[in-house]
Amino acid sequence: MKKYKIGATLGDGTFGVVMKAVDETNGQVVAIKKMKSKKCPKWEEIIKLPEITSLMKFHHPNIVNLYEIIKHNNELFFVFEYMDQNVYQMTKDREKPFTENQIRNIIYQTLQGLAYIHRHGYFHRDLKPENLLESNNTIKIADFGLAREIRSKPPFTDYVSTRWYRAPEVILRANNYNSPIDIFAIGCIMAELYKLWPLFPGQNELDQILQICKVMGTPSKEEWPEGYKLASGVGYNFPQYKPQPLQELIPNASPEAIDLLQKMLRYSPQKRISAYAALQHPFFSCNIPIPESIKMKNDKILQEGSVLIDKRNFNDSSVKNDNSQDQKRQEIQQIDKQQLLKNLKASQSIDNLINDLLQESQIINNNLENQFNSQKQQKSYIVKTGSQMRNSKYKPGTTCTPYTAQN
Repeated sequence: MKKYKIGATLGDGTFGVVMKAVDETNGQVVAIKKMKSKKCPKWEEIIKLPEITSLMKFHHPNIVNLYEIIKHNNELFFVFEYMDQNVYQMTKDREKPFTENQIRNIIYQTLQGLAYIHRHGYFHRDLKPENLLESNNTIKIADFGLAREIRSKPPFTDYVSTRWYRAPEVILRANNYNSPIDIFAIGCIMAELYKLWPLFPGQNELDQILQICKVMGTPSKEEWPEGYKLASGVGYNFPQYKPQPLQELIPNASPEAIDLLQKMLRYSPQKRISAYAALQHPFFSCNIPIPESIKMKNDKILQEGSVLIDKRNFNDSSVKNDNSQDQKRQEIQQIDKQQLLKNLKASQSIDNLINDLLQESQIINNNLENQFNSQKQQKSYIVKTGSQMRNSKYKPGTTCTPYTAQN
């Protein structure tokens, strides 16, 4: 810890306090998380901590990097890369709403990181705006203190995530929840970015499920039979509400955004859209201005993980030339079709050539067989042995000169 100069406190959470620091050996700015534990665990216990086991396996542009683990004066410190702010800080003092392109960028990057996490067998369990960090238009998921492996055996703890982003199955004390709880949290965050206010601002757990029902309507037994079993287990009766149209609650959201939100906020975890499927949603297939901070090389953009790039590679000026680009694409498609026809013709010619050669080979084989049978009947010739054939000159497509037997 001696090489780090500690600065301002960036955040104070349940399990640790995060401080800004500078590595005086190279001037690098980092974020150091000091764990709140009365006794520093042994190294064997440290490497088994969920935050460490998960981050040691992750390497993705939308997941915060862990640089170093330090034990100092019986205290435990994690050294992370430094990010300028979190999404909550971006939202709380904002007077004007985010544009839909900005929201799309934030959610797309978050889903990229989340799809990677789920694909590698983990789920986060504590997604909220404070745990989405931002620097230079790049979003990174942080704070894996509550992360668990998807294959882990239940029961899990019932306390996960901040209440406003908690999935209904968790509120009803399910002990075998899984990665879909992260999708529900992303849906809540996405709606909050539009509204600049939480979608389900419950005051306690009972009020939280009430807030969800007020917006999404009372779940039906056909939609979520497991939910009724959970509610019965804790003595809870769902309040009766009709669903409110999300388009009315979030009028600045596009129809594609509303559709994605509905797929993320389904009551039944089995029916929620996955992170990977969400990345393919039409909400992300639209024209997006490319941020100036993105480095371009030969008009090709590397888009994995760093920022959301329009799938059609549009920029501000290219929108004006949309018609000309469509014409060029049509010309390219026409050229491709012509080339495909040429390839097919060439392929057919090759097939015909192969057939001709096979037929010719069959004729040659028949001739050889007839000649061999004739020679065998006359008993005046014999076929060359293997050693004699090796010393002879033989050209494909011709018959061998018969060898005369010596008396």
